[in-house]
Amino acid sequence: MQKPLKIYGFFALYIGLIVIGFLFNEFVFHDIYTHPENLNPLINSIAQTSLTFVYGNVFSTSIPTEYLVFSLIVTQLSGIVFLSYLLWLCWKLYNSNSSDVGFRDAIKLTVIVSFAVELILVLFFLYTVPGQQTENNYLNKIFVAIFLSVNSFNNAGLSHIQHLLKPELIEQNYILQIGLIFGMTMGSLGIFVINELFSTKQLRQRLYRPEIDWSLITKVSVFGTIFTLGFFSVIFYYLENNNYLAEKNFIESSIASVYKISNARGFGLFLSENTELTSSSIVKLLFSFFGAGPFSTGGGLTLLCLVWSYSLFAKGKSLNSHKKLSIMLTKNLLIYSLISFNLLTILLIINDPGEKIWNVIKDQWVVFSTNQLIIDMSANWSGNLLIGFTSIAGRMGFVIAGFITLRQLHN
Repeated sequence: MQKPLKIYGFFALYIGLIVIGFLFNEFVFHDIYTHPENLNPLINSIAQTSLTFVYGNVFSTSIPTEYLVFSLIVTQLSGIVFLSYLLWLCWKLYNSNSSDVGFRDAIKLTVIVSFAVELILVLFFLYTVPGQQTENNYLNKIFVAIFLSVNSFNNAGLSHIQHLLKPELIEQNYILQIGLIFGMTMGSLGIFVINELFSTKQLRQRLYRPEIDWSLITKVSVFGTIFTLGFFSVIFYYLENNNYLAEKNFIESSIASVYKISNARGFGLFLSENTELTSSSIVKLLFSFFGAGPFSTGGGLTLLCLVWSYSLFAKGKSLNSHKKLSIMLTKNLLIYSLISFNLLTILLIINDPGEKIWNVIKDQWVVFSTNQLIIDMSANWSGNLLIGFTSIAGRMGFVIAGFITLRQLHN
């Protein structure tokens, strides 16, 4: 029986991207960093390849356009690598006729779907991103549209957006927020689900055979996203109705609530907010932990946890093979997440014993579950490196859990 060794190829691609990112950050863009001796170039290359936003006073000068272009390219390549491998895992785990599909097929489909969705987003953002219609400004507007589309679909963190577009303009533009919500949601569904929902082959089959049902992964991703996004948005609306949403009408408040909740998982950056732990920020952190669909670019524990929780209480109901597989996959994800998160948190506490334990745990949760990497300028290089490893561990959760599950099925 063929052994599922594709994870070695995935890690080779991922480590290769980190090395390329580090070489560029260290030797080409070294001068733009504050305290590069604190491993800021390496930490930022980890953030770029882990689809993460870097939070902290990292840059000493304004970021050149060349760096933004490089960051965008790395984000796109990293998204394709992650989504391709997750799609391949999904095929191998849930498709009994997957012997004839390989990693190249996954890459091909991922590239097609990613570029198609991002093209739709670019066209949308071209009409919603504010800017004057002069030649230079229009070229900048095109770049901003591409930047927003790639980052939103890959759930990659709104990195360096303040150098292209004032965050306040995003906060005030609700049509633009709808586009960002769409991009982040599509990215959190994953390539498998998008293909099953919108491919011409699938649409034709359902046209002639309406009784064809969606797969378990698609059901979990679609209905789970609708439920969790709606549920947490309503809670956020209730908590912030007299604060952040006080001066907005009902429609604006509704869009802003959905955007803020989506943003917690999709971009990992809470625009125009402080970093204090409030009731509304706790709600966003909870959504970031459970709000993404399986086999997608969303971080956290994914919606499969809901399937497992439901199955535990569904006494007397038989579980089909896909549900049993989902339970196995989720158990592996939970075990991996608990071990990796606790180990890295303990190491960080030992590395900086003067820091309050609760603050360390809170920051680690943000780094592990969302797309935000927090760099402390006052910390030593080992502390920032541990934070970088936490970011990698959080992003790798579903990859590792899927591979372990695949090996268990083959043994």
